[in-house]
Amino acid sequence: MKHNFVVDENIFTFAAETDDAQGRTCANLLKRIGRNCHRIVANSELWRKVLRKMKDAERKQHYALQQEVAFSAQLLMNSEKMIWELDEAQLPEGLPIKDDDFRIVLSALPRRAVIVTTDEALRVAVNGYQEALGIRAITPEEAMELAQDR
Repeated sequence: MKHNFVVDENIFTFAAETDDAQGRTCANLLKRIGRNCHRIVANSELWRKVLRKMKDAERKQHYALQQEVAFSAQLLMNSEKMIWELDEAQLPEGLPIKDDDFRIVLSALPRRAVIVTTDEALRVAVNGYQEALGIRAITPEEAMELAQDR
C-alpha cells in the first residue's frame, strides 16, 4: 500500500547528523520512502525548515553520514516523491498544537497523510484528536513498518 507521510524536520536532522540507533532508523525510513511508492507531503514553510536543517547538517557533516545527507537532499528535490500542499487548510479550534508544529499538522490534513515525528507531545496532541483531524502521528519505528519493501 502506498502512503503519504509528513516527515517532521527532525527526522531529516537525525538521519543526517546522528550515527546512533535513532539516526539509522530515520535514515532507513527516508530510504524506504525513496525506494518504494510512498511520498512526502510538505507545505512551503515545512520544506524550507527541512532544507535549512539539511544545509546545517551538511556543514557539520562527518564522513559516515555523507550518503544520508545526499540521499535526503535528492529525495526532497524529486517531484515524484514530493507532494506540495498550499497553506490553506484550517485546524479545528481548541487543538493543543504548539506553534512550531502547526505547519506539520496543516501539511497532513488535505491528503490525510501520516505524520512521522520523534516529538512525543506532537504525537499525543494529534492522536488525541485523531477522529476530529482524520490523521495520526507515529514514531519513525512505526513508520518503518508502513514503509516496508513490498
